[in-house]
Amino acid sequence: MDSIGKARHFDRLGYKLDAIMNGKMSIGFMYLEMDKILKWNRFEGTRLGAGMHTNEKFSKIIQLGAYGGYGFKDHKIKYGGNAEILFNRLYESKVGFSYEDDLNEAGLEDPFMNNKLFTNPENYRQLLVSRMDHAKSFKIALSSRFLNYTKVELSLLKSHIIPQYDYGYITHRNEGLQVISKEFDITEANIQIRFAYGEKFMRNSRSLVSMGTTYPIVWLNLAGAFNGLAGGQYSYNRLNLKVQKTFSFKYLGKSSFTLLTGLMDKDAPYPCLFNALSGYAVFSVYSFNSFATMRMGEFVADRYAALFLRHNFASLLFRSKHFNPQPELVTSIGIGTLSHPENHTGFEAKSYEKGYFESGLLINNLLNIGLTKLGVGAFYRYGYYSLPAWKENLAFKLTVGFLF
Repeated sequence: MDSIGKARHFDRLGYKLDAIMNGKMSIGFMYLEMDKILKWNRFEGTRLGAGMHTNEKFSKIIQLGAYGGYGFKDHKIKYGGNAEILFNRLYESKVGFSYEDDLNEAGLEDPFMNNKLFTNPENYRQLLVSRMDHAKSFKIALSSRFLNYTKVELSLLKSHIIPQYDYGYITHRNEGLQVISKEFDITEANIQIRFAYGEKFMRNSRSLVSMGTTYPIVWLNLAGAFNGLAGGQYSYNRLNLKVQKTFSFKYLGKSSFTLLTGLMDKDAPYPCLFNALSGYAVFSVYSFNSFATMRMGEFVADRYAALFLRHNFASLLFRSKHFNPQPELVTSIGIGTLSHPENHTGFEAKSYEKGYFESGLLINNLLNIGLTKLGVGAFYRYGYYSLPAWKENLAFKLTVGFLF
């Protein structure tokens, strides 16, 4: 088998597939992080950079990494570094330390253990982000897998955040005078849990790749901020929950739902709140589990829930030798409240407590280009938050999928 593998260059194919699925390419004793080379968003414009970390050839226990990037629109350098000590490879048990001087989307960054690679369709909305926070963050984390199906991470995060947009948070009011903060020091302790019963994995010498599960996948994040600990200025508790499930029907295709919800028990600055998952442009790449017609940064909440429903008919309705379009129906619903909108200045902090609704039709798999599948779609916004002109409620999308 080894001789055949070498003769047919299976090792090269393995490295290429590993790079695509995990976003890294092995070069000697280093991994080149593919997602750090080129990025684009509305705030930074084109961002060029590089990121590398050591692999098993350097050490099977210790991993060291660093990255850097430069945005040609904001003209700023971003960088970071990390170190990890691996205790048990089978259970992915490790302790890690990291420092970042970088930008995050304004409002709470994704708190779940999600795939951060750009090939994940949930991440395409990052192309449209224009309101960002500059954060200097130090993090220490301990993580491990338990009973095969549960992954847990305990972490302590210290951040200094400076909004890169006109914003101020009113911390005190006294006899007509207001104390407004424009920079924020946050100290948080987090417990992140991902539970996927029945999840199966493909393991090679370099990585562990999930092959999915037929059961619901649950993500839970509990966070507590501490006033006075390591310079932290705010105290609150936050809960995030995400549930995802796909159902297969023999003659009808596949249905899936994603439920997201979040809750904060106290008021906090905008960078700590729940920024609604907007993804609007007149024409853009479709991002799963986001509101295609909601303007970027349009709504914010300290309590919210969102439900994303999809049904893909696959090739049941249309099928031929060279043309297999796959129609997909999508409906997205969201609701969010904000306890103290008067404490946020610089822009209008709007909630969406009356319910946000949109529906759309996607035609996937219209064109196959190598490992990539392309399609098109359209979404319409309706209900209480619909806009006056019908054209303003429309959004057109390009769908991008991959054959792995």
